[in-house]
Amino acid sequence: MKASKNISWIAVFFAILTVLILVGIVWKGYGLGYIPARHMENPDILLPILISVSAVGLLISLAFLAVSFSALELSDRNQALGLPEGSVRALIALLLIILFVVISIYLYGRLRSPVGSAIYKEYIGISEAQLDAIPEAEVISIRVRTEGEEKTFNVTRRIPPSEGSEASQRFAEQVLTTISTLVVSIAAFYFGVRSVEAARGIVTSTSIPVIRSISLTEGRLGDAAKDVEILGKNFDSPKTVKLVRGSDEIPIEEISASETRIRGKLAIPEKKPTKKYELVVVNKDGGEDRLADAFEVKDKVVSAQDPQEPVDSDPSAQDPSAAQG
Repeated sequence: MKASKNISWIAVFFAILTVLILVGIVWKGYGLGYIPARHMENPDILLPILISVSAVGLLISLAFLAVSFSALELSDRNQALGLPEGSVRALIALLLIILFVVISIYLYGRLRSPVGSAIYKEYIGISEAQLDAIPEAEVISIRVRTEGEEKTFNVTRRIPPSEGSEASQRFAEQVLTTISTLVVSIAAFYFGVRSVEAARGIVTSTSIPVIRSISLTEGRLGDAAKDVEILGKNFDSPKTVKLVRGSDEIPIEEISASETRIRGKLAIPEKKPTKKYELVVVNKDGGEDRLADAFEVKDKVVSAQDPQEPVDSDPSAQDPSAAQG
């Protein structure tokens, strides 16, 4: 019990720490506040930072989920991070889809719009020949300086952003095609692996649960629901936990299970045979184990003075000799 409380406190502490870290990431603007102002409009820098910080936040959240499932004894050691089967697969597929969408929008924007931004340059003291070499459309202002018979010019020039070349467009298209193919392939692998195994006839063998003990070994007809704990190994999300005697069954409900422990509630109906029952546990994949004579159902306890059968207080009714006298 003490160890369970310690695990619960660890889970609570880790949950608080996770929330603080995630709030800190959002509060600091995903780290964008530390980027120099001259790079704030450069997607080549912003996009990797956003993806990296988001990945860190996701890993922290997954760690919190893993600790929480472990504290609640719901973790599965056969699965990644102890999370329910398929959770990590679905998460990876979702992340790939999001990454594909973000990169697609980014590449489309870069192909559709000019590359970079306009550049402004100042030329001081250039000659007339140098001035003539500058395209007239790029000249913003000209100031003439006269030194004796020689004229010099101070020029402000605006160089427009360059358009994407055909080679860069082809490269972007190839990158987009490659990423989309990768997303489809990985998603198909993670979601279709069990279907492929079934088609090839190599489905994973059925699990073999083992029941070692049950905390409650006897009860009486009509008993209200009581907490029951079953210890063993290889429990895998049990779909059926019950007591069986021939055709009579008593289910154990409100089940929560880990690999080595099952907890639930057992209520005994009033109309059941008063005999010993065997305990049956069936995993989600059909794996089954039984523990013979694990639980005994007994008759209800009848009090000495049953209110339905009042005791006669007449002594003559109890002593025949007294009646004859």
